[in-house]
Amino acid sequence: STVGQIAHSRIRDFRAPMRQILVATDQMEKGNPDPDTQKQLAVTTRESVTTMNKMAQDLLDFTTGEMRVNKMSCSVPGVVKYVVDAVKQDLERDSVKIEAQQGYSGSAPLDYERVSRALINIVNYAVNYIPPGGVIKLSTTTEGKNLVFKISDNGNGIPKSFQDRIFEPFVRVAAEKGLGLSLALSKRIIEAQGGKVQLESEEGKGTTFTITMPQS
Repeated sequence: STVGQIAHSRIRDFRAPMRQILVATDQMEKGNPDPDTQKQLAVTTRESVTTMNKMAQDLLDFTTGEMRVNKMSCSVPGVVKYVVDAVKQDLERDSVKIEAQQGYSGSAPLDYERVSRALINIVNYAVNYIPPGGVIKLSTTTEGKNLVFKISDNGNGIPKSFQDRIFEPFVRVAAEKGLGLSLALSKRIIEAQGGKVQLESEEGKGTTFTITMPQS
């Protein structure tokens, strides 16, 4: 029953990127678009397929309970840039700004794709509590032998009564799409690599997610 609910939610979420692909192909079929338009249609199609692939992977990770971690030396600034580029366009639609603060410019042993996905999920979740004009800051630093990512915002904050359950699957806010798996999956991804994620939030003052990853 649970798997069925998850699949139903994911299928609904698939409709938006599928619609974008259909619109792009329809425009290409109607004539010969100019080079700039053709390039933009190609970008839209590629981004839509990438989004669908990530949603499918989320579904597999959660329903199978298996997560194969592939850690290798990764550029931490590269991870941050990838995350910012991935979320920037959607945030701009909500009139929310994202800022990167690179406190650590070296490398760390990470599963690049999964850590990036975990950070993207957290950023996208945080938007639910940020009004137009808000700012999200993604920063990096080191503490001892650990690499630390921080995702902080100046939004409305998360209700205290809700904070203890925020990383549980299917716990969702009213404005969130899907069944509320994004933070549960992020936590699983981070812990599978020996890390941990913590939440600090105060209503009216904003929220900070702290992700600590071992560097050895």
